[in-house]
Amino acid sequence: MIGSGRHGDPTSRSTAGRIARIVAAALVAVVAVAAPAAADPPGPTNYESSITGVTPSVDGLDVTVLGGDAFLQLRNDGHEVVVPGYDEGEQYLRFDPDGAVFVNLRSAAHWQNAARYSVADSEVPADAGPDQPPRWVQVSDDGTWAWHDHRIHWMSPTTLPGDVDPTLDEVQVAYDWPEPLELVVDGATVAVAGRLTWLPDASPVQALLAAVLGLALVLGALVVRGPRTAIVVGVGVGVVATGVVGLAATVGLPPGVQGEPLPLVLTAIAAIVAVAGLAMRGRTAAAGVLAGAAGVPLLVWAATQSGAVTAPVVPPAVLPAVVVRVVVGVAAGVGVGALVAGVRDLFGQPLGP
Repeated sequence: MIGSGRHGDPTSRSTAGRIARIVAAALVAVVAVAAPAAADPPGPTNYESSITGVTPSVDGLDVTVLGGDAFLQLRNDGHEVVVPGYDEGEQYLRFDPDGAVFVNLRSAAHWQNAARYSVADSEVPADAGPDQPPRWVQVSDDGTWAWHDHRIHWMSPTTLPGDVDPTLDEVQVAYDWPEPLELVVDGATVAVAGRLTWLPDASPVQALLAAVLGLALVLGALVVRGPRTAIVVGVGVGVVATGVVGLAATVGLPPGVQGEPLPLVLTAIAAIVAVAGLAMRGRTAAAGVLAGAAGVPLLVWAATQSGAVTAPVVPPAVLPAVVVRVVVGVAAGVGVGALVAGVRDLFGQPLGP
């Protein structure tokens, strides 16, 4: 019967209840994964830390920096290596010749490395310190481990090293590491020296153009084919693009480097909400709004990755920085477009069959 079932009948109320449960579950998922991780994951940055020398050079020992200045990685083949903590006499990591890697839970550095900037605020147990006997726990078996070492990066998110002028559009040396990292390799000292460099901002034009094109794509589909097609196109493009970046940032990471789950969760929420809304079309007036609301997690995804728009160093390293910038723009553009299509469906015709 014409007009029945859209707002007041039991089917509509039941459908509205399902919508509410879907939205509530999505919010719980976002809150669950937004809690602080065990160690800050690498993020967009203007800093690049690099190794300038390993003295003496040792075959089978490779030290590199990951994520611009986020992680120091050591690959060991056939040596016994001890990495010191920040306090004199403190043993932090141990690499055995057979590939086993151990962390000392009684090293203050282990706990201090959980935070990107604040060593003082780290929750260091009372039994941790250089005067305590090591408590070794194995963390890897392939001779490789990466850790968040405060000796290789600038320790403030709000100030810059004294010699850096951010108004200059040029690469600037911030400073050489204050002192080499002195590894103990087969009982002998090996000094690892490095340098911290400041890189100028990248152009935001790529991300802005991608946002405009993403929005135009969805609005074009809205005008030509209607709200349902516009939402399918917008959310589909957004989910695929953000999913690729999210997977690259979480799959295949070296031991010791953890990914950030929130981007992938936001991508999944966008897909679930869109599918739920489109599946309920015709049963409730809110179905189109729910489908269009899938643009919200895409917009949140773009907001959480907004630093990539101008940062010259953008994780994940397996993707060129320009790809991540474009995806941020696409997510923002199609996210807005999906919302517009959902609202258009509410005040226009219901989503078609």
